[in-house]
Amino acid sequence: MLSDTVELKQIQFLDRDTGFVAGNIIILFPYFQARQTLLLRTVDGGHTWERLDSSFSKYFSFGNFQFLNPQTGWISINNGGQVNWEDRKGLLLKTTNGGSTWATLKEDSLPLCGAFYFNNEEQGYSFWASFFDNFGPSYLYCTTDEGKNWNYTGIIDNDLVKKVECHSPSVLWAIGFKTSLSINDGKDWRSWDWFTAIDSQKRTIPADFDINNSRTLFLIGNAMTSASDVEGRLLITSDAGENWSLNLQMFYTAFFGISVVGNKAWIVGSNGLILHNDDVITNVEKEQNESVKGFYLEQNFPNPFNPSTTINYQIKQDGLVTLSIYDILGAEVKTLVNEEKTTGRYSYNFDGSDLATGVYIYQLKVNDFVSSKKLVLLK
Repeated sequence: MLSDTVELKQIQFLDRDTGFVAGNIIILFPYFQARQTLLLRTVDGGHTWERLDSSFSKYFSFGNFQFLNPQTGWISINNGGQVNWEDRKGLLLKTTNGGSTWATLKEDSLPLCGAFYFNNEEQGYSFWASFFDNFGPSYLYCTTDEGKNWNYTGIIDNDLVKKVECHSPSVLWAIGFKTSLSINDGKDWRSWDWFTAIDSQKRTIPADFDINNSRTLFLIGNAMTSASDVEGRLLITSDAGENWSLNLQMFYTAFFGISVVGNKAWIVGSNGLILHNDDVITNVEKEQNESVKGFYLEQNFPNPFNPSTTINYQIKQDGLVTLSIYDILGAEVKTLVNEEKTTGRYSYNFDGSDLATGVYIYQLKVNDFVSSKKLVLLK
């Protein structure tokens, strides 16, 4: 537990030992308070932490960060005119030496830099929003040259986006006040309001998410019915959101960031809180497998799609699983899965880049069970 003058907003572990955590140091003045970015690194699984923020400008608050490896990373920091209004700006910075020094990739005097995500050192996405509209849209920019140039891509009807990730070609997930999905590289977005899958009386405002593999998604957020009644929650799904389990809840505590590596998960929250669980994946998969009651093939999502879509299915018995794609005339065009599998829920990300626009059939066979559904590829 750190001092209550620290607010930790995001955490990322690259492996079980090397990780980073970031947030703000709250600086108190006689009539107001300011925030200064705090960035820490651990190389021993979180037992000790080293500060990496000494070169950041004073009174710039934390926005978002990401590390590809122990040396290469990015961070966004913002000055919302906390001390001098004329100095307001948003900055996106990059390090190639583990945080010892930082170079500016993008700077703007009006927008606030929110979430960003780099697929590699060359290609990345960043969201920017206006200081003057707390719940207005965010604007998406893309780079393909290591951040030297940024091109406007689209607009999302969400407040300042806190997290964005790209998990397959052209498919982006984003979390702000809403949860949003784009299947055309950020040009168009579909958004959902407050998350109500668990409790319609206490709606969960999303804060962060992580995906351990193609099947399991971890979403943290905060449920509240009044300003003083806040409850941090960890929600988990292994079937693209069809079913969710409430894995953890803490009353009077807000959750801000989550990172999952292997079986281990870390969560940061209010008042400098850092939580970890060494076997969260094992526990989740055991509960999910025990809940499988039958065979089932779900409708792919998104549908229509271009070029990729996710197919989820569950099996109640061990057996040879075959998942195939057929054209409308019944000719098999692809075999996606053909192997022995144990009882459980599974997910397959189907890429139709090499197929023509049209209607296709996907079919699941397990022992004596057979089920088919239609999917539509639009290019």
